[in-house]
Amino acid sequence: MALINLHLNIDEEYKKLLQDLYKLIVIVCVFQAMIYYSDNKNLLNHSLNGELLNDDLLVLIIYIMIALSSYYFVFEKIFKIE
Repeated sequence: MALINLHLNIDEEYKKLLQDLYKLIVIVCVFQAMIYYSDNKNLLNHSLNGELLNDDLLVLIIYIMIALSSYYFVFEKIFKIE
């Protein structure tokens, strides 16, 4: 049960699309906030241009996992499209 339930009178495929768009927006915003507040401002550049498994790439993977977890554990409980 979410805090805010949005009941829409549209097809299920559009509800699924809106849920996926909401998920994508939340994940990208949380990820961007973590990159912005990190000490390493060139994290994406260093992680994608370095060695195969460098420290920056592992930090990037952890940031993505935290962003995904924040959606499923926090934001999905706040707002739901039904």
